[in-house]
Amino acid sequence: MTSEVQPSWFTGRTLDEALRLAAQQLQVDSPEDLQYRVVEERAGLLFVRPKVTIEAWISEPTQPDEVDARDDCGRVVIEGSAIRVVDQSDNGEPTPVKIFATPPVRLYVDAAEVPPGQAVEVTANNNVVADIGIDQTPSTDVHVHISRDELTAWIEIVKKPAKAYKLECEHTATGCRIVAVEDGLIEPPPYTVDEILQIVRSEGVQYRINEEAIRKAISSELTGRVVVSEGVPAVPTVQDRIDYKFETEERRYDSNGIIDYYEFYVTPCVEEGDVIAELIQGHPGEPGIKVTGEQIPVAPYRPLKLEAGDGATISPDGKRVIAARGGRPVVIRNKICVNQQYELNQGVGLHTSNVHFDGDVIVRGDVSENMLVEATGSIHISGGGYECLLVANNQIQVAKSLVGSRAIAGSTGGLLGKIHYGLRTMIPHLSTVVEATRNVTGLNIDGSPRQDAAARELIETRCRVLPQIASELLKQVEGLDQPFQELSNHSLDYVEFSVPEDVVAIVKLLNASLSRLDVVKWSELESMLATLEHVVGELDKSIKSECSVKIGYCQSSVVETDGDIAIVRQGTVNSTLRAGGDVTVTGVVRGGEVVCLKRFTAKEVGTVAGTDTSITIIDPSGSMKASIVHPNVLITIGTLSYRFMDTHRLVEVKLSPQGAIRVESAGREI
Repeated sequence: MTSEVQPSWFTGRTLDEALRLAAQQLQVDSPEDLQYRVVEERAGLLFVRPKVTIEAWISEPTQPDEVDARDDCGRVVIEGSAIRVVDQSDNGEPTPVKIFATPPVRLYVDAAEVPPGQAVEVTANNNVVADIGIDQTPSTDVHVHISRDELTAWIEIVKKPAKAYKLECEHTATGCRIVAVEDGLIEPPPYTVDEILQIVRSEGVQYRINEEAIRKAISSELTGRVVVSEGVPAVPTVQDRIDYKFETEERRYDSNGIIDYYEFYVTPCVEEGDVIAELIQGHPGEPGIKVTGEQIPVAPYRPLKLEAGDGATISPDGKRVIAARGGRPVVIRNKICVNQQYELNQGVGLHTSNVHFDGDVIVRGDVSENMLVEATGSIHISGGGYECLLVANNQIQVAKSLVGSRAIAGSTGGLLGKIHYGLRTMIPHLSTVVEATRNVTGLNIDGSPRQDAAARELIETRCRVLPQIASELLKQVEGLDQPFQELSNHSLDYVEFSVPEDVVAIVKLLNASLSRLDVVKWSELESMLATLEHVVGELDKSIKSECSVKIGYCQSSVVETDGDIAIVRQGTVNSTLRAGGDVTVTGVVRGGEVVCLKRFTAKEVGTVAGTDTSITIIDPSGSMKASIVHPNVLITIGTLSYRFMDTHRLVEVKLSPQGAIRVESAGREI
C-alpha cells in the first residue's frame, strides 16, 4: 500500500516552473513523480507578471496496518453548506473522519474556522459547515446613451449571469477535502419597466420616453441599442439674402489651368437690362426639443428689402435689381447702383490685372508696364503710363508722362480723320459733275443717256481725282486692321476697331461707281452726292467732340485718335502723333512724326542738332504754327513739302492761293 504525504503549495510564473520547484523541495527525481492540482492561475497583464499556484504531493509506501481512508468520503454527506458525518461504529463510539478545505472554500467546525489545508477529525457530533467563497450573484447593467446633438436617447441592457457552484468531497492522502465545483449558471432577475424608467430619467432623459420599446428590450424582443426617446429637431431660420450677380470671384485660367496674371481678375461690368441682384427669400425657423426636455432655439427671421440707386431699377415683384444703363455695379449705403465710371485708387498693375470696362475709367496713380486699360468711354489717369496700352472709344487723358506706350482714342486711331477728309474733298468735285450735267441743252427728262455721257466726260477730263480718291479710301477701309496688328498680344473685350457702317457703305458705293466710267449714270451720282453730304455732316459732329487725347508729356510713344491731340506740358520726344483733328503741343516736339488733319501748333519743333522731325497736314487748307523751328524739320501740307535748313522763329506754314507752299518767319516769307 501507499500513503500520501501532506500536500504543499508552490508558485511559479508557469506550470512547469511551479512543478520544478515542487520536485526540488519535495526531493523527487522528476516532476512526473508528483501529483498536483492547480489552485490558482493568473494571466500576465501590463506591469503584472503571470502566476500559477499548485498543490503538489508525493505517494509513499505505508505499513500494511495503516487504515485506508479512501472510503471515508462515503461517510461525508453534503447538504448545501452543511456537512454531516455518518457514524458507522457498532460500539456507540463515534468514528472520526479527517476533512480539510483549501481556498477558496473555508471550513468551519463548531463555528471555528479551520486553517486552509489543515486536516481535522470530525464526527457525527460536530457541527460542520463550509463556505464556497465564490461570488455567485448575477447582475444586469443598463447603459443609457444620449447622442451628441441630444436628439436621440437609447438604452443597452447587458445581462451578466453568474456561475453556480456546489460543495463536493474529494479523497486525498490526508483525508477528505471539501472542494467547490461548477454547477451551471445563475441568470439575473429581469428589470421592471419602472426600474428602467427611473434609470433613464436619472440620466437626464425626460422627453417622450417610449415605454413600449423598454418593455421589448426587457423581453429581448429588441436587442442591442434600443431607442427610447427621440427629440424634435429644430427647423433653422433661413434669412433673406441678396444674390449679387456682379460680385464675382471669377478668375481666368487657360485650358491647361495656367494663370495669366494680366487677365486674372475680371472687372465687374453689366449692360442695360441685366439682372444685377436678386432677392432670395428665406423663412422663419421652428424651435426644437431635446430628449432632455430643453428647447432648441432658432435665430429670429429678419426680412430684407432691395434698394436701387442711380443707374438701377427694382423689378415690379420687388425681387430683382435691373441695370438701367451699362457700367460697373456697386453697393453704396445698401443701395445697388450702376456707375458709368470705374475708379482704381492704387493704379493699374498685376494687382488689378488688365482693365476692361464698358464706360469711363479713372485711374488714380500710374499704369504699369505691359498693362492694358480698355474703356468704351474715356480714360483719365492722374499719374503716368509706362510701356502700357490705352484704348478708349472717347477721350484719353494722362496727367503726367506717357513713356514707351501706345494710346488709341476712337475706333480707327486717326484713320477716320483721313477718310473724313477724303470724303469731304470729293463733295465739290462730285457736285460739279452733277450740277454741270443737270440741264443738258435740248433735254427735258433727267437721267438721259446724254446726261450720263456728259457726266462720264466731266469725270474723265475735269474731275479725274474722284476715282483716285475713291480707290484710296477703299484701301484705307479694307486695311483698317493693319495698323493694329501689333496689338494682337492684347485681348480687347469691348473696343472694336472699325469704321462706321454708313461710311464703309458710301466708300464702297463710290468706288464701285467710279471705277468703271463706262457704266456711270448721272442719276446714281446725284443720289450718291446727297448720301455723301449727309455722312460727312455726321462725321463733322462726332470726330472733334468725342475722340481726343490730352497728355502732359509724351516720350517714345504712339498716340492715335480720331479727334484732336494736346500735349500740355513739356512736349513730345521721339513719338508718333496721328490725329483725325488738330495737334497742339504746348512745349517742344523733338524727333518723331506728327500727322494731323488741318492745324498743327507747337512752341518748338526739332532740335538744334537737326534731329529728323516730320509734320504732315493732310488738308491743303491746313496750317502749321510754331515759335521756333530747327533744321531738318520736314513739313508737308497736302502733297507739298518743305524742309527747314536753319532755325527760324515765329514760323507759319500754309499753302498760298496759287497752291504753292508758303513759309513765313516773323511775318516774312522765307
